[in-house]
Amino acid sequence: MKTKTQYTLGPWKLGGIGTLVYGRKGAIEDVICVTDNENPQRYANARLIAAAPELLEAAKKMKNVIDEMTDKKRHEVFGYQSVWTDLSDAIAKAEVK
Repeated sequence: MKTKTQYTLGPWKLGGIGTLVYGRKGAIEDVICVTDNENPQRYANARLIAAAPELLEAAKKMKNVIDEMTDKKRHEVFGYQSVWTDLSDAIAKAEVK
């Protein structure tokens, strides 16, 4: 049986020198990853990582909105099947159940 791995709860943010991505736990900040400001691609990756907890929560909320607006049998009728599937896949990729 797989257990759900807990990630460091957000909000995450970009730090200063060396561009650190932090997870906030009370007064303690944990380093999530280290990159540099010199490489635009690495900095863009760090911004994406920093947004990950909020993006996951937004995906869950949107999936629930679609479920409330329709039922699972009617997603396709309303044109939401593709979006619902994409959200489900992304959520599953982020969470082990």
